[in-house]
Amino acid sequence: MIISMPFPFTIYRAWKRGKYGDYKSREYLEYLANSFADLKLQNLQLINSAYSLEVYLHNSFWITKPKSKKDPGHLAKKDVDNYLKVLLDTIIRYCEVQKIDFDDSNITELHVYKKQDEHQKKAIMKFTQVNFPIF
Repeated sequence: MIISMPFPFTIYRAWKRGKYGDYKSREYLEYLANSFADLKLQNLQLINSAYSLEVYLHNSFWITKPKSKKDPGHLAKKDVDNYLKVLLDTIIRYCEVQKIDFDDSNITELHVYKKQDEHQKKAIMKFTQVNFPIF
């Protein structure tokens, strides 16, 4: 099963720290709503089984990080694990809402690929059912 999702932001932008604890950012809640609509249109159907997951991230993976106000900055790489967490959380939350018995412990194999792409910012996830038990 192959699904396409909007390109996520990092997990650090998804959660905010407040006076009374951590909470989901407004941006993250909007991303979840948009992603849920996309997943519903794509008819996501997962079963409680072991899966291999391939994730293809299409985006610009270099950002400029300023060192100080005087120094304009240097190029820094974006880490894929921060995006992967948001993608998996979105899939898991969608499955909870749709009453689908699935969580990330069902993923027994994971491959992540980055593609430098300025124009199509998206994430493509390919789930393949595998034939060995979940531990």
